[in-house]
Amino acid sequence: MGAMNFLGHSGLLDRHQQRREAGLPTVSVLCGAVEIALQEVRRWAEQGGRPVIPLRNPDFEGILEAWVDHVSAGPDLVRNALVWLARHSGRSGSLEELASQVQRMTPFERTALFDSSLTDASTAGAGVACRWILDRWARGESIAGPGLTSRLGEVLAECDGTGGRERVVLALREMIPSANDPVLVLAREVEAAEPAAWIESAALSLARISLWQPSFATILVLDPVEFDGYVRNAPESRAKTLMRAGVIPVRGLGEDELPEATADLDGAVHRLVSDGASDELVHLFLDAARATTVVPSPPDAGGTDPARSAAERFLFERLQSLPATAGLFELNAVLDFRFGPSRAMEVDLWARSLGLAVEIDGYYHFQDADAYRRDRRKDVELQKRGYLVVRVLAEDVVARLEDVLSIILEAVASRGGRENHQQRGEAL
Repeated sequence: MGAMNFLGHSGLLDRHQQRREAGLPTVSVLCGAVEIALQEVRRWAEQGGRPVIPLRNPDFEGILEAWVDHVSAGPDLVRNALVWLARHSGRSGSLEELASQVQRMTPFERTALFDSSLTDASTAGAGVACRWILDRWARGESIAGPGLTSRLGEVLAECDGTGGRERVVLALREMIPSANDPVLVLAREVEAAEPAAWIESAALSLARISLWQPSFATILVLDPVEFDGYVRNAPESRAKTLMRAGVIPVRGLGEDELPEATADLDGAVHRLVSDGASDELVHLFLDAARATTVVPSPPDAGGTDPARSAAERFLFERLQSLPATAGLFELNAVLDFRFGPSRAMEVDLWARSLGLAVEIDGYYHFQDADAYRRDRRKDVELQKRGYLVVRVLAEDVVARLEDVLSIILEAVASRGGRENHQQRGEAL
């Protein structure tokens, strides 16, 4: 097979990351089918335990703001601030003890702690950010959310007259282990106007970030024809040189490489191929198709339905490969409330930031009255908490894939889509 496999892409991305860690500015440019490229990036990032920030706007300051919004989401920011404070103040004891002390302090005592402990000018920005974060946390006030970059920039500017997004990023980055740095992935919306201008802006922004902070993982995903146009027409610059040096060719499975056994599914398979689906995604689809063609047997003792499980896995990966839904869903997610007396609520596919559950019903879903009643109760419990539930049949994931995707995309849009996801600061 002539296609470069996942290990090939992963190896090249690893090589680029090694260059970044050595202090060499590097922008990875994945040229090929956009969906497979996004999937390969996500898998590579998962291997290293790093989150992905999918981006559409090539604006430099917008990218930095997305980075700040991401790293400020969840409890880790406060924990990192406490770790940083403990390290720079020379305090011993557990992190839990320090957290309890900070919460019990008066604002005056917290100010005195910071003033006496953090005197090194080289840590001034991080110290100001740390103080602001822990002050708000101790008072029970929110930290993350829209406008955080501006608020923190104003605090830094009040301290020494130097604010701005770059200063905010530097301050936060000093508190956050570099191993947890998110991967910045920029891909153009298909319907975006003036692709040439978008690409040039994206190249300039990512090059600027890479030259400023070489260890940042910056990735640009482009159609090869559009990249060729950029190389031919854009003026020579440092950004253009970085783009050319970072090219990683990507292509998906060719139609002539499809198994002959898929004759009845040609339309769906060829659609996947034309969309640039990876080898793995096509084979997951084929696994789901085969599972739905065997004579159904009741779920095993653990409640597992093989056809339903195959459909779940494929649908999850298909949604991960689409720009509109990449990073939105978790597979087999456990929610923070119980369903029944002895088990936690679990849903097949869960978009946490949108409050959207997708449930995949297997062959026996409507054959067993108890299972039917249980799922009705499950829907009610989710709906009582304001969540939207979408149910699809496992066999439709194969036979009516486009209909299933259309329903899910409509549901995503009805819950605010990716914009709401990003505002909630969820990780991709």
